[in-house]
Amino acid sequence: MLKAFKKIAFCFALAACAFSCAVVSFEELEAEISLQEKQNYYEHEHVRIGFSIEMEKTSVENLVSLKEDGKRLEAKIEWQNNLCLIKAPGDFKKGCAYVISLQGDAYTKDGRKYSLNIYREFIFGKETETFKLLNVEEEKDLNGDVICIRLVFNNAIDPSYFEREFNISPYIEVKIEYSKDFCVAEISPSDKWKANVYYSWSVRDIFSKSKVKLFREYSSSFLGAKKNKPPEITNICPVIGNVFLLDQKLNDLMEAQGIGLEFDCLMNPESVERGVNFTPSIQGFWTNIDSRKFIFTPYKNYQINKEYRLSITDSVEDKWGIKIKEDRNIYFTPAASFIKVDKATFNTNNLVENQINQIEAEDGLPSYIKVFFDKPLSKKSLSGIKNSIKLDAVFPSVTQTPRLNSINLINESCVELSYSNLSVALPGQECIYKLTVRGGENFIYDNLGECLKEDKCFYININKN
Repeated sequence: MLKAFKKIAFCFALAACAFSCAVVSFEELEAEISLQEKQNYYEHEHVRIGFSIEMEKTSVENLVSLKEDGKRLEAKIEWQNNLCLIKAPGDFKKGCAYVISLQGDAYTKDGRKYSLNIYREFIFGKETETFKLLNVEEEKDLNGDVICIRLVFNNAIDPSYFEREFNISPYIEVKIEYSKDFCVAEISPSDKWKANVYYSWSVRDIFSKSKVKLFREYSSSFLGAKKNKPPEITNICPVIGNVFLLDQKLNDLMEAQGIGLEFDCLMNPESVERGVNFTPSIQGFWTNIDSRKFIFTPYKNYQINKEYRLSITDSVEDKWGIKIKEDRNIYFTPAASFIKVDKATFNTNNLVENQINQIEAEDGLPSYIKVFFDKPLSKKSLSGIKNSIKLDAVFPSVTQTPRLNSINLINESCVELSYSNLSVALPGQECIYKLTVRGGENFIYDNLGECLKEDKCFYININKN
């Protein structure tokens, strides 16, 4: 009968079978094994099996089976006389679970046959060095939604292993932060947890910074965010700066004033920018105030007297991935209106639009044209007024081209232009000029961006006084 070298309690209740021998002589085969049958941890470099009879080494080596965490390895075997030394290639790894077995027939040097049945399980290293997950914590916000989960270990984590072996399902991109001592890993979503989705996580096959493998695989699940209803829009209104004008409607919009959208929960900003559209199209940019409030600011003024449709599609979703209940369309016409020309005068004579105005003037004297508007003009508009008001010779071809002498701003609503070099018609002849006040947003406009709808034209026939 084979004898064990020593016995130590093995907390996993690992089975260990004694040797049984089929002998052809009366001599018994005895063995001393360094790893006892109920031993949980083992910290020596080799598992040693000493035989009382000199063995035929190849027959013993052929029976050796070694597994590391369930994976079969080619054991490294050495002999010192009758002592067989067994270890893993590249040495045993701390924290890994090993199984060594020798099962089958082996022969002594002189040819006697013995049946061996050895089976040992152990974790390599000291029990005090065990690498374990101590606790799992969930940090939640005021709504009870998970902000992050924290895995607390008893020893410092090797991040390279952890980031490779930590798994979460369904897949979501996460960011991992560590405590200063690397004993805590904090996992949070790079974007957001999907609402009403249970996430399952697991971690295994990781090592501590001291190269001890995790004691076992750990796993659990959690509900990242619970959402009972879809997001809703609570306000759509004009804004000034970042202030929402809740008492106004979109029909009150002026020039390039921003449009504010307010939701009842935190939103996915990209979905808002992608899912809110204007017809006709308006080019502009979005400002995200706090993921609840969003402001759209157009690059140019709204078209005057133009009806717009603001469409909110069901691709708009909150930060948990819940879409708004249904599409929504809002129609509006901005409040801006066109500027009007109250009157135009040539010297002291009122001019009538789109007809030939008969004016008497002294030959060789300067003439003065005044244009009166119904609203104060923008200073930017006034700076380019010479491009907006033109006096041109029309008929006959010999009519002299007028020369602009000066531009005077009588006030913000009135412009005076002085001209010389005007032709004066003799009795029975004509010298016709055309006064044009240019319309459109690039010419004359007020501080609200309101402009003349179209060109205003006045024809003047200057007769000799």
